Amino acid sequence: MKNLGLERPQRVRLGARRGTLAAGIIVTGLMALGGGSASALVTHLPGGAAVSFQPLPGSRAAAALSGPAEEFNAEHPLEFHGGPVMTSNSNYIILWAPPKGPKYAAKYTAGVAKYFKDLAHDSGKSTNVDSVAVQYGANYSSTYAGTIKDKDPYPANGCTRAPICLSGQQLEEEIEHVVLSKGLPTDLGHEYFLVTPEGVESCFEGGAAFECSASSEVPAYCAYHGAISVPGGEIVYSNDPYVYEKLCDEAGHHPNGPSDAALLGGLSHEHNESITDPLPGSGWTDNDGAENGDKCRTFEPSSEFGAILGTAPDGSPYNQVINKHRYFHQQEWSNAGLACKQHA
Repeated sequence: MKNLGLERPQRVRLGARRGTLAAGIIVTGLMALGGGSASALVTHLPGGAAVSFQPLPGSRAAAALSGPAEEFNAEHPLEFHGGPVMTSNSNYIILWAPPKGPKYAAKYTAGVAKYFKDLAHDSGKSTNVDSVAVQYGANYSSTYAGTIKDKDPYPANGCTRAPICLSGQQLEEEIEHVVLSKGLPTDLGHEYFLVTPEGVESCFEGGAAFECSASSEVPAYCAYHGAISVPGGEIVYSNDPYVYEKLCDEAGHHPNGPSDAALLGGLSHEHNESITDPLPGSGWTDNDGAENGDKCRTFEPSSEFGAILGTAPDGSPYNQVINKHRYFHQQEWSNAGLACKQHA
């Protein structure tokens, strides 16, 4: 499936549903939080959602952590909590961009689609980070399901920390509408990646919430994943705000152009966490609640990214080769090796 058109003249509010969130978050010193894990801070927001923080170096949250990340992680591997994993993953991209709204950088969305196509091409191989998850019962069985162009207007702001500021509930309502109105799958074999354009920010809660996306007035997270319960199934999803040349990006690390910012800004991270823990907190986490991506968000290049395999024609380093294309994004945690790995 490709470019499934979607336009709805009137917004239909859906009934109450349960949503859970687990976030890949960079903290900018909003509060002094304690914790043991050197790669993640786990807390619960006012609505009860569990979030897994990725602290910004130098913040009070990062300073509260104790011990080297590698040492802590090796002593606290992932544990299975009895919930499901995704034994296969078919991935949709939702581009929520009204015609008169903000735009994506050139080649940004096409590059994200290319990444999922490349993952699908190499599905089953042991040559990239998706193969690390196989040890947790999550087969490397990946397909690209298509890109959905969502032209709905944005609702009135549900939060106050950016000119366009949408609450987590508003995002879930839109994802739910897209999936159900198109008759798309609602199971643990499919995931929906909401990729919004520059200037569209989000917060977990409404009003003046402090848990917001990286380019808001109070940046707290790069991306997050969650699940929405619907009759007869679950909608596994990831919220991936625009981060090209923003706080969550890595300047000079774009072997494929602007779309690599999306991978560095959380899309690869959340994809792997969704595979191993699709209903956050019920699958594979360590005893602090950190998922496989969190444990390798160390802010130390040697453990977060591993060995540089070479440089692309534009001079950008790369640490992954997927379908003969060069990529640069974080490693994933391996219980088998008690370390972050580029591949199985």
